[in-house]
Order: sequence, then C-alpha cells, then structure tokens
Amino acid sequence: VVVVWLGYSIYQNQREPASTDPIKIGAILPLTGWGAYWGEGEVKGINLAVKDIRAAGGNIEVLVEDSGTEAKGAASAAQKLIDIDNVKGLFAEFTGPSSAVSPIAFQKRIPLIYDALTKKPLADNPHSLKMYFDIEKECYKVAKYLSNRRYETLGGVILNLDFSSECKNGITRAAEEGGAVIKFYDFNTDTVDFRTIIAKMK
Repeated sequence: VVVVWLGYSIYQNQREPASTDPIKIGAILPLTGWGAYWGEGEVKGINLAVKDIRAAGGNIEVLVEDSGTEAKGAASAAQKLIDIDNVKGLFAEFTGPSSAVSPIAFQKRIPLIYDALTKKPLADNPHSLKMYFDIEKECYKVAKYLSNRRYETLGGVILNLDFSSECKNGITRAAEEGGAVIKFYDFNTDTVDFRTIIAKMK
C-alpha cells in the first residue's frame, strides 16, 4: 500500500518543485459505529508503519478521519482530507465507506486503496485498488461446491450489509447452474437469536 502511494507521490514530484513537506495520506477508518473494533487495530498498524518509514528516511504523514462506519461520514471525511488537508492518496475501510469515497477520489484524481468486499469502486474508478477478496466469487465457490454434490435446495444465511447483494449474486448463479433452488435468510449485525431463522430453514 505504502509503495503504491509513494510511487504516485514520486511521479507527482517529478512535475513539481522539490518540497520538504511530508507526503500526506488520508486514512478513513471506522473509529466509531459497529466497525470500531476493526479501526482501532488499523490505527496502531498505521502508527507503526509511519514510524518505520520515518526511521528509514521517509517523510510521510497519515491523517486519520473517522467514517463512523457509514457512507455519509466517509464522504465528508474524504472531502475534508482532499480539499483542506491536501492529501496525495486515500485509504478507506469497509464497503459502504469505500463506495462513497470512490467517486470523490475519482473526481479529484486522487488514488484510492480500499479494504472491502465490494468490487464496485474498481468498475467506477480506474484510480482505485482493492485489497480484500472478491465476495461474489467466494460465495459462488461455496454454493457451487454444494450444488455439485446434488443438493437440490440451498440456504444462504446472509449478513444484511451493503455487500450482501454481491454474495447473493454469486450463490444464485451457482444454484442456477446446478439446477438447485436457493433460499436466503438475512440477519442484522445486532441479531443474537437465530432460532427463528433456523426454524424457517427446516
């Protein structure tokens, strides 16, 4: 990730006068909301990386903004980082925030690296790079494995988040290819009792 950002910055510096200012990178992380557990670790990792880069002679600054684990918060953070803080690259976490940040980054010609399940930013933004696995492809593989073993009915217990439609697309495609029937059962992040869902599946 850092190599990509630094490569872009070096390219920029070839066209601009040399500067002693640090290379600024914006990180839009889930520090509050349901994804806060993930963002806390990322901040620690960023701090370690910055320390190592500076120790090696690099001049870098990472500005962290909270997305609230929401698309709206991520979009506001991206606007601030680009328009006020003048970052040279962006990093975003999770599908909703990444999808919201991508068109903003594309409009401003700022490279975006994102860690999320969705593929949408890749299709909409040629300056984006995805770090996480392809959820549609992986869900397809699981469903294909089951349909190849002659299961006539498949059940998908799917977390109700913004990437779930891509997973469902993969499962549906595999089920159709294998002649199986697929039934989906959605649940939310705050669901703790799955007895109702299990009863429906029987």
